[in-house]
Amino acid sequence: MSRPSRWPIRVKRGNSTVTIYKADRKKNGRRYREFKLAYYSEIGKRTLQSFNSFKKARQAADNVNVGLMKGEVKSLILSNDDKVVYLRALKALKSIGTALDLAAHQFAESVKVLGGASLLEAARYYIRRHPTKLPRKTVQEVVEEFIRSRREAKRSEEYVDDLEYRLGRFVKAFQTCIAEVNRSDVERFLSGLGLSARSQYNFRKVLRTFFEFARMQGYLPKDHDEMKGIDLGNADPGEIEIYTPKEMTSLLSAARTVMVPFLAISGFAGLRSKELERLDWAEVQMARGFIELKRSKSKTGQRRLVPILPNLTQWLAPHVQKSGRVWVYGDSHLSHLKQQVAEEAGIKWKHNALRHSFASYRLAQIQNANQVALETGHTVRVLFTNYRELVTPEEAKSWFGIVPKVGR
Repeated sequence: MSRPSRWPIRVKRGNSTVTIYKADRKKNGRRYREFKLAYYSEIGKRTLQSFNSFKKARQAADNVNVGLMKGEVKSLILSNDDKVVYLRALKALKSIGTALDLAAHQFAESVKVLGGASLLEAARYYIRRHPTKLPRKTVQEVVEEFIRSRREAKRSEEYVDDLEYRLGRFVKAFQTCIAEVNRSDVERFLSGLGLSARSQYNFRKVLRTFFEFARMQGYLPKDHDEMKGIDLGNADPGEIEIYTPKEMTSLLSAARTVMVPFLAISGFAGLRSKELERLDWAEVQMARGFIELKRSKSKTGQRRLVPILPNLTQWLAPHVQKSGRVWVYGDSHLSHLKQQVAEEAGIKWKHNALRHSFASYRLAQIQNANQVALETGHTVRVLFTNYRELVTPEEAKSWFGIVPKVGR
C-alpha cells in the first residue's frame, strides 16, 4: 500500500470519515514514525488510536468506517480476521434485509429459549408444523374429500357411514386448518369422547387413516408424524360370548317368520348385521350353494363367497325369493325384534354372539383357520382375537345340526 504525499489524509465511506495523522517520534535516542487514527464515535467522543505502520492504520480506518456506518461501534478497531468475520456476517444478512445487531440479539434470545438446542433445527421443526407453501385446507374440506375418495373406491356403505359419524365429530371440534392440528389437540379430543375402549380404538384408527390421506394429498408435510405418537389403545372387546346349540334352537323356535332368515344367516353363515341388512335374495344362490357378498355390501369392501351349509339350506328354503331385500325393515325395528325374540326364548340377547358363534363352531368343525377367515371376511389374527371361542368338534356338530322341526 503506497503512502500518500500529503498529510493528514481522510478516509471516507458514506457519511463516515476517519483521519490518519503522521508524526515523527524519538525514543531512547532512536527515531521512529507513528500513525494516528482519529475519529468521532457514534456518541460524539473523539477517539485516537496509534499504529507503527501506515498499512495497519489504513486497514483500521476502513474497519472503523464500516462500523460507524452501521451504527455498530462506539470505539471499534477490528483485526484482519475480525473484519473478515464482520463482512461475512453482513453478506449473510443482506439477502433477508436484517441488521447485524438485530440478528445477533434474536439469536442470543433464541438460544436462551431453546436451552442450547440448535436454532436451525428449531426453525426446521417450526416450518414442518407451520408450512407456508402447502395449500391451506380446513379440516372440513379434507374430511369431505377423504369421504368422497372412499365412496369412489367403492367402499361399503357401512364403512362410509362410520367415517361420516366419526369424522363429523372431529370436524365440529376443529374448525381450523388441518396443518394447525397437533397431537395434544387430538389427544384432548379423544379423551373427551367418553367412549369404550373398543370405540376409542376405532376412532383412533380412523383418524390415523385420515391424517395419512391428508399427508399423501400434500395438505401436510411429508414428514408429518403427529398421529404416530398417539396410542391406538386396547381393541380387546372383552369376553367373547356365543350361544350354545340349545340356546340357538330356542331363539329359532321363538322367532317370528320375518326373523328366521336373519337369525339363520347370522348364526350359520356369520354375516354381520349391517351386511345382512343390505343383502338381496338374488345374492343368496341356493342352487350354487353360497351367498355372494358384493364389495359394496361388505364392511371390508372385499367381495366374498360364504357357503350355504346343509342346515342353513333347510332354514332358508321356505323363505327364499328370486329378489328383494332379505331384511325389509330398518335397523331400529331389528333391535326391537332381537330383544323380543330373546325374551320369548327366555335367554339373554348377546351382542354379536351369532357371528361369534359361527366363527367358533365353524373353526371347530373344519379345523381350518384360513378358510374360516375367508368366510367371515377377516384375517386369521383378527379371527382368533375377536371372533373365536373354544368349542369342541362335538359341539360344532350339534350347532350345524340344528334344523327346522317338521311342519314348521
